[in-house]
Amino acid sequence: FVLSPTLVNAVLGYGHIEQPITVWLVLLGVRLLGGGRSAAAGISLGLAILTRSLAALPMIPLAVLLLVRGRWRGLIALGGSAAVTIALGLSPFLFADPTDTIYSLITHRAMRPVGGGSLWQLLVGTPYLWIPQRIDIVFVLGLAALLSLIVIIARRDLQPSSRDLYGLLALTALTLPLLAKSVWPYYFLDAYVFGAVWWLGQAEPLALRRRLVAVAIPLVAFLGTLLTEYEMPSSAVHVRLLEGVTMGAILSALLVALAIRLRRSQA
Repeated sequence: FVLSPTLVNAVLGYGHIEQPITVWLVLLGVRLLGGGRSAAAGISLGLAILTRSLAALPMIPLAVLLLVRGRWRGLIALGGSAAVTIALGLSPFLFADPTDTIYSLITHRAMRPVGGGSLWQLLVGTPYLWIPQRIDIVFVLGLAALLSLIVIIARRDLQPSSRDLYGLLALTALTLPLLAKSVWPYYFLDAYVFGAVWWLGQAEPLALRRRLVAVAIPLVAFLGTLLTEYEMPSSAVHVRLLEGVTMGAILSALLVALAIRLRRSQA
């Protein structure tokens, strides 16, 4: 698990030492939320977002779950403590240099071109390329919210302490490499960790025939890491298009299978 290329590539290959910290803080937040400590969970998740802004993605299924279950106090405590934590962490930077802080956290993404490893390669050379270039993150967050609703509404037994919540976190984490305009190998790390935790936490995890979907998550994340790493140095349009479409098709199939699995309770 620790020696997985997905983790090693992120930390040693790209120097993203913050990613293991981010994932740990998210997992801690989930455990705290499952134990009924919503405010503490919000602090942990707020710290995760301070280490990496994309850590806001796991907040979506957690917030949707509390919202659908009508746990308003928990939702307010979770969101409020996370917001206060983020505000306290960002305030020194906003006071010192608000322009560059806002640029680095928000506006810079719209200025980056559509890169490799993405389904959005299909729009390269068309008048619609501005859509992923400017608002790809809207599609990522929107799909994460939609998938969360689809699963949570169907699973009335799903609670913050449920084992399948880690599967839901993996499901929403996969929306990033699916719909981001530029996919980097380390984008698969969150899905890899959440998927592995969900799989290994199930009864009889080595009964592979019964756990095919769970096993597929870390395997697809591993495959995505390798394919994306292979594609990154290439400037050939056909290579980027082929890799983006292939990986997009695989991720789409996995998302559908995982959503179907999570919509039903299983021992």
